[in-house]
Amino acid sequence: MTTSSSTATTAGRGPPSAQRPPRLFPRFLVEGATERAVADDYTEQFNVKMTGVEQMVGALSGGNQQKVVLAKWLASKPRLLILDEPTRGIDIGAKVEVHRIVSELAASGLGIILISSDLPEVIAMSDRILVLHEGRVTAEIPHDRATEERVMFAATGNMSDETDDPAAPGTSTADV
Repeated sequence: MTTSSSTATTAGRGPPSAQRPPRLFPRFLVEGATERAVADDYTEQFNVKMTGVEQMVGALSGGNQQKVVLAKWLASKPRLLILDEPTRGIDIGAKVEVHRIVSELAASGLGIILISSDLPEVIAMSDRILVLHEGRVTAEIPHDRATEERVMFAATGNMSDETDDPAAPGTSTADV
């Protein structure tokens, strides 16, 4: 639903000059001009290839659709972003773009949980890797010690004897 500032004024919120800076979702209503500005900003920032922000997302390539999904979530200004298979089914060029975006977001301080079956992606993109087997953490591996062998060893349920509590914060148990 879109409202104009004149509708907002008659709704008792006061004149536009007395209002705070525009929010994308004030009182669960979307301001059209703000929505357009946010869309234009993310389109440019994420290098989305499209004819314009009015184009249907379903008509975009898989990689550009993924960028739009990221932009929609980021428009809500989250502190934590959970990405489940963010690059599955997209071409290598789009994958590189998504990796760049995720790296920039992490560098800016946004918390990111990356869930992926692409092991090289997990190793390349993660500061630390928590490996689960049958619902239990079997290893916490820092980036500098992460190898495909260590992750796969932990994923099979095997743990080393480095610590008594493999789920303890700050420990690493995948010493292969």
